[in-house]
Amino acid sequence: MNIPIYRAKKIDSDEYVMGMLTKRVFTDYLLIRDDINTNLSKIDPTSRAIHFSDMLDSQGNRIFASLSEDGKGGDICYVRDFSYGDLQGVASYEDNHFRIHRKGKAMGISLKGRDIKVIGIQE
Repeated sequence: MNIPIYRAKKIDSDEYVMGMLTKRVFTDYLLIRDDINTNLSKIDPTSRAIHFSDMLDSQGNRIFASLSEDGKGGDICYVRDFSYGDLQGVASYEDNHFRIHRKGKAMGISLKGRDIKVIGIQE
């Protein structure tokens, strides 16, 4: 089963948190679980990003794809593509597809056989 992990910026700080998404009284929260505790963190819903277990860069790091139209919260990725050349863009998840947005264009990216490296988070 491929259960997504979410990442978002906490409302009261610049810290990003990861966990399961839950809704409480029209406000978004991330449910954070570690071996000992379970915590709810109130998040900025415009900074939500999603990761599935097969979304990894070429170094094995998780890729989080933005769920907002402006790309906020998504990973900035460097892609070495033999068809398009070197490019940099923001990972997004739209219509059940992983994409890299660059300069106003969206390009579907296969995670297999591509040199992709996460280099930051879109603010």
